[in-house]
Parts: sequence; structure tokens; C-alpha cells
Amino acid sequence: MSENVIFCYSGTGNCLDMAKTIARELGDTDIILMRKEPAVTDVRDAKRVGFVFPCYGGGLPGGVEESLRKIQVGLTAYTFGVCQYAGYMGSGLYKLNSIIPLRYWTAVSHQCTCIWLLPHSVMLPPVTPAMAQRRADKKAKQIAQAVLSGAVSPKAPPKKPVNQLESSVWPKIVAGKAQKFAVSDACVACGQCARLCPRGNIRIEGGRAVIGSNCIQCLSCLQYCPQQAISIGRITDRRAHYHNPNVTAAELTEPVIRVDYPDSVYKTEAGKYRAVINQVTACHEKGQPVLVGTVSIEKSEHLSKLLRKAGVPHNVLNAKHHEKEAEIVAQAGKFGAVTIATNMAGRGTDIMLGGNAEYLAKADLRKAGFSEEVIAEATGYAETEDEEILKARALFAERMAEHKKSIDEEADRVRAAGGLYIIGTERHESRRIDNQLRGRSGRQGDPGESRFYIALTDDVMRLFGSERMQSMMETLRVDEDTPLDHKMLSNAIEQAQRTVESRNFQARKNVLEYDDVMNVQRNVIYEERRKVLDGEDLQEHVQHMIRTVITGDIAAGMAEHHPENDKDLHEILAPLEKLFPCDLSYTAEELHKLTPDTLSDAVYDCAMKAYAAREEAFGLQPDGTPLMRELERVVMLRVVDEYWMDHLEAMDDLRQGIGLRAYGNVKPVDEYKRAGFDMFDEMVNGIQSETVRRLFTVRVRREQKLERKTVARSAATNAGGDDSEKKRPVRRVKKPGRNDPCPCGKLRPNGLPMKYKDCCGKNA
Repeated sequence: MSENVIFCYSGTGNCLDMAKTIARELGDTDIILMRKEPAVTDVRDAKRVGFVFPCYGGGLPGGVEESLRKIQVGLTAYTFGVCQYAGYMGSGLYKLNSIIPLRYWTAVSHQCTCIWLLPHSVMLPPVTPAMAQRRADKKAKQIAQAVLSGAVSPKAPPKKPVNQLESSVWPKIVAGKAQKFAVSDACVACGQCARLCPRGNIRIEGGRAVIGSNCIQCLSCLQYCPQQAISIGRITDRRAHYHNPNVTAAELTEPVIRVDYPDSVYKTEAGKYRAVINQVTACHEKGQPVLVGTVSIEKSEHLSKLLRKAGVPHNVLNAKHHEKEAEIVAQAGKFGAVTIATNMAGRGTDIMLGGNAEYLAKADLRKAGFSEEVIAEATGYAETEDEEILKARALFAERMAEHKKSIDEEADRVRAAGGLYIIGTERHESRRIDNQLRGRSGRQGDPGESRFYIALTDDVMRLFGSERMQSMMETLRVDEDTPLDHKMLSNAIEQAQRTVESRNFQARKNVLEYDDVMNVQRNVIYEERRKVLDGEDLQEHVQHMIRTVITGDIAAGMAEHHPENDKDLHEILAPLEKLFPCDLSYTAEELHKLTPDTLSDAVYDCAMKAYAAREEAFGLQPDGTPLMRELERVVMLRVVDEYWMDHLEAMDDLRQGIGLRAYGNVKPVDEYKRAGFDMFDEMVNGIQSETVRRLFTVRVRREQKLERKTVARSAATNAGGDDSEKKRPVRRVKKPGRNDPCPCGKLRPNGLPMKYKDCCGKNA
């Protein structure tokens, strides 16, 4: 035993990195990781004993409190504690001090140590990885110097959690920079995040957590979620993304001793299921728990029927027991348990050998009559004075200790039986799902076994061609119950999975590239619509449209020929003169020197006079604002929607036929981008032209008082008398063809007439 001992709990490597630095400064120091339980508990010979741990759930990490009670510290030993927190310092140090009295304690914030927060530095003051590492080393050296000098803290650790983010400054820092949090299906509605949120921004609705908008980005919910169901931005894999780069994953975990057997390939599905049933029966007889993973609920039900015939008791996870999914999976590690579930069922729930004491204790609280809200509070760390919660918390601790004792004994029996046996009834297209199924066994050094049973008729086997293997087995006269079992075959199946994954990836990538083109265009259009819907003043925007339309028409007209007389000038201005009066006259010398910019400015002045005259003629609304402002919003919204819908149909038609460009040795996606940009540019020009045209030609109908008039029909007509009004003959008009120009005269953004099938004949 060394002179100094540091007990460390670390999930992402930050606390372990801090403990290593402190140990280097102290010298002659052993670091003991507290995973399931510390490897060494008797440290009475140590001169200094330290504890480094994060603040989880406002208190100690799960299982650490039980481990701390087993540690024996000398009466004269110098004890110190270091707690890392992310703006929310819980009562972990207080709990530690109540178990092992501390002579010196300190709390370290994320600004110094939590390098995993750096990807979210958009919401924090700018901190580089090098700066964070320097801060961490400096803080660790200060702690080591205090320990070597025998420093004594003047007061005990605080009992109530301290929130350092609830201030007037922090919300201003994150204003407009906040990233969106997401809650996955792994959420079990434990309420941990709701209790820890410093602003009360999280609530439990519909069996899951809901995060509101009043967020200061303290990340407490994300860091302390026991199911890792909360993510931020595009980050989904918390453990992989937040891992401290100075600590390897092997340092934080026990070595895997699980035995992964090669795949067993059977000729038919019936033979495969018989082998699965035989394996489950053999494991159940010796008490080894089994978790059977399937690819669908139908397969789960079929296996359940076969197990009932074999007389094997089991649990089935399907949609019927969705609310009990986590509880059933948590007890899948009990002695002799058999559980059937889809490969992804119960994700986020830790399967512990011997069972889960926490779920059993919660079940006892439910039997005692406590509500789910009280149970959630009783299993948390928040301070409270509610008598019912305190009573439930005392009962929970009592039941937890009882179940923990019995479970520890049962866990030893399960380990002796071989640990959790994982059976996969089918290979998935994605290796990730198969690996996640296997990973349910062999947690933190526990024993375990896994095997996949495959039939040549499975979907994945068909994808990479099982006909040759089928013919080979028929040639060798292999029966249904004889498997092909070899590591090379498993490697071949895994290689086929890689091929399928690569193909699916390329397909998704191709779709994403096409969607990105539309997404860029969609953002532009929706931004324009948002201006209208938000009630912004569009006067300057409309005036810019008018100038753009005028400049474009004049530039196009003068590019063909320069006006030599008034007749040529009026031909150029003819489209614009239909919208507003533009009586311009120039001498021959002035026409010779006339430029497009000069003419555009003159025409724009005329347009602005006409625009102002129409605004004055329309008058004011009841609220005192010009009616022209409302007219601009209505016209622009209608035009944008019409042209955007036509553009979507045109882009869809383009996408369907763009693949043929590959025959010309051209990448279809690139051609789609170029053609899509040209079509979008034409659409924008069309929107501007049509908006300007309607604003200068629209008429506002004033509200008129309607009078009901009675129209007398001729009695003589009905009675067959004097037919003074002769009936007119009905003329039949030939119906236009599907591809004929629409009779309404509507044009596409590119100026071509709309087809009847795309316009008025769409719903005919």
C-alpha cells in the first residue's frame, strides 16, 4: 500500500484525469477506480486518502455511496474530497462527509476540467482545449499543495445544492446561441432532469420528459440523465463525444470476458428455431439467464409460442407491455430468467446480474401505496421537507438494502452459471444493432456468452446470395438440424453486412444531396414568407422588386438594339407602360448617349410616382396604416405560394429524369444542382415580376351594401304559353387535351403556358 490513496469514480475520464494530476503532484499514490465496487477497501495504512468524483443527479453517482461505506480509513489519516460539477454543485460532498469525515474539500467547475463541454462552447465564454487543460492542471496542483500542507476546510460541505448559473449575466450570454435539446425514446420518465433543472424548464408529460424554452444551457439534464436519453444539437452518442482525450476507454472499464461464439447457420428456419429452443432450455435448466433478440414482434410471438410448448417460463417484450419494458429488461439478469425482445427493446436500461435492486425497491413503494410523483422524488437527491417524501425515501433505502443483499447472493449464482446468455435469432442489416444486442452481456467485467442463429432463408442471407450455400448443403445432404459453424463463415456474414451498410449509406447520401438542394431553396422562400406572416413592413422590399424588374426589362430590351428614335424607345418600355404611365421623350443626341442605368432611373421615378398615387388612392385602414401595406403582404404571399408550388412540381419532374444524364458521363446530382439553380433563379424573377404587375393592376373593391332582389320567372315559359323568351341553343365547347395549353392563360415562371393537366384540369 502506497502512502497516498485516491478513490476515483469517472464516467467520461475527466475525474480520472484530475486524479492522475493530483497523484503526480503528491507522489507515491495509488488510484483505485470505483466501478462496481473498489478493488481495495482496507486503506487504514494510508497516510492520505482522497476521493474524486463527479456530481451526478445532485449527489453521488449510483452505487458509489454503497461502495464508500465499505471503505475502512485510519483514524489519523488525512482525508480530502474533490467534486466536479457543471454549474450545479449538488450535495455529493455533503453525503461523502457524512460517511467519511473530510478534513479538506473543494469543488471544481466545468470551466476548469470538463473538456467534453467544449463542443458546446458556443454557449460558454470562449475556451480552447489547451486553455481548459491548463486550468485543470493548475487547479489539480493547487489541490495537491493544499493536501501536502495539511489544509483544513473552515466549514462543512453545503447540504443544499448550489446553482451558479442562475444569474442575470448567464441568460444574456446564451441568448440567441442556445442549441436545441432532444429527448429520445430511451426516456423512462424518472423525473431526474425535472428535479435538477434550475429554472423549472422541464416537465414530465405523456410518459417522457419535455424541455421548454426557458433554458440557460446549464447541461444539468444532459449530464445527469441516468438513461442518456437527452442529447443536444446533432450530438447523439454522449459517451463517445464527451470522453476526455487524455484518458483511454480501457482505463474506465473492466476487460470484456464475454465469450462470443461463431454464428450457427441452418438450412431452414424451422431447424434454426429448434436449435434456439434447445439452447434456451439448456440454459434455463442450469439457471443461466437468457436474452433472446428478434428483428420483429411477429418473430417474438412465434418464439414465445414454441417456448410455451417446451414448458419454459419467459417474458415477452412487445407493444402490449411497452410501459413495463424497462422494468422487464432490468430483471433479465435474474437466475433462470428468459426474456424475448426485439434487438432494440429496453435500450438504455442496464441489465445487472441477479436483478436490479432499484426497480424492486420501486415496486415495493408502489405496493405501499405511494404515487409515481412521490416515488420519483423519493429516489432523487433533491432536499425536501415533505413528510410523505421523507417516509418514502426511508422505505426505499430500507428495501434497497434488503434487495441489494439478496441480489448480490443471486448474482454470484448467475456468474457461476456463466452470466447472461445472448441469443440472436437473425442477423440485422446493420452491425451496430447486432453489437448492441451482444453488448447487453458482459458489462464491467461480468461473464457472459453470445451466439447468433441464422437460417439461409433469412432476409440478410438473401441479400448476399445464399443460393450457393443452399445448393452446397443439399449436395452434402445436410439435414435441417445440422448447422454450419465456423469463424470464417461468421466473418463472411459480417463482410456482407459491411457491403449492405455501404450500399445503404450511399443511397442515403444520394438522397441527402438531392434534399440539400431543395433545403437551400426552401430556406430562401420560407424566409420571404416569414417576413409576410410576421407582419413586417414590406415597402422597401417591394420598391427593390420594382427597381429589379425595371432594370432587368430595360437591360434585356437595350441588349437587342439601342433605341434610335422614340418609337424604338416605346417598344423597349412597352411592357412597363402597361403597368404605369411612363411618358419619356429624348432627342436624337440624348438617345445616342442614353445608357440602361440612366433610363432605368428615369423609369423608376415614374414608377414611384404611380406607386405613391395608388397608395394615396387606396387610403388608410381602420388602424391608421396605409392600405397599401396590407395589400403588399397579401399579394406577395399569394404570388410566392403559387410560384413555389409550381417550382416544387417542376423540381420533382427534373429529379425523376435527371438520372438519365449519367449515360452522358455526367454526375446526375451536379446536373440537378445546376438545373435546379437556374429554375430557382427563373422562379425568383417570376415572383418579382408577377408581384409588381399585380400591385400596379390590382383593384380594391370597397365593401358594398347588398340588396336582395326577387327574380320572377316567366309563368308562360313553365306553362308552355306565350314563349316570349326563346331558349338559346347550348353550344358545346371541345374539352382541351391534357397536354394542351390551359384556356385560362396562366404562364409558368419561365414564360411558357401551363398545361391543362397541371392547371385547371388537375382536379378534373
